[in-house]
Amino acid sequence: NLPVMAEAQKPCIATERAVYQLGETVAIRGTGCLEAGSYLVKVIRDKETVESESVRADAGGRFTCFFQAGEVGDYEVVLLETSSTQGKKSTPIARTSFSVSGSDEEKSPGKGAEGESDEKAVEDGMTDSPSEVASGEEGPSA
Repeated sequence: NLPVMAEAQKPCIATERAVYQLGETVAIRGTGCLEAGSYLVKVIRDKETVESESVRADAGGRFTCFFQAGEVGDYEVVLLETSSTQGKKSTPIARTSFSVSGSDEEKSPGKGAEGESDEKAVEDGMTDSPSEVASGEEGPSA
């Protein structure tokens, strides 16, 4: 009987959190990779690659790369072996996901569903559009 440990560990990628704020740096960490193996990390939003970075695993099979959260939305991160990226279509060997939410929603009402950003701003005690919030139901009676 061969021990289970003799099998190669599968590569895994992860981020520190599931949700980031607009402008934060997302650290993408890989483990279980081949020692000194070359990989491609792709960050995808709305089915389009927004960033792609070549990485090399260290002696322990680990790597870290960084992504600046520049747009609000849901992102997927995929890990590809460099040797498999020569063809047009390659299968990711690991994947993870994260979301970016932004304080720009308070400053740009109407970007999402109407009212959502104003309600969020009021809950946070911040708003750039006091006319909409202050002129609610308790407006001055003349």
